[in-house]
Amino acid sequence: MLLVSRKTLWRVVVGMSIAALGCRFALVLLTTGGWVGAYVLSVARMDILAAGAIVALAVRTPGGLGTVRRYAPTLGVAAIAAISVLAMADASGFNNVNPYIATVGYSLLAVLPDRRSSTG
Repeated sequence: MLLVSRKTLWRVVVGMSIAALGCRFALVLLTTGGWVGAYVLSVARMDILAAGAIVALAVRTPGGLGTVRRYAPTLGVAAIAAISVLAMADASGFNNVNPYIATVGYSLLAVLPDRRSSTG
């Protein structure tokens, strides 16, 4: 039994993801060496926790496991392609110092499917 509705939980986890991304943008754009804060501060990385919550919520809806299994490979390929583009967009490559990786890249890493946890 949930204390709040699924709709409220969806709003909270999506809000967490947006807030973390906004926090990383602010750190990287407005501070010197902001990539360090974007990498180590929990508030800047909470979208990774939210991604796990989103998957948990999706799997526990009717037909959700099949939907997650169906779209996970496509989402993974798209995330890898986007991360590759971001890595090439800056001279530092796939590195925490790259402002694109330190902002959007971390969110993209959070959506990569983990094949080790597959149940099928």
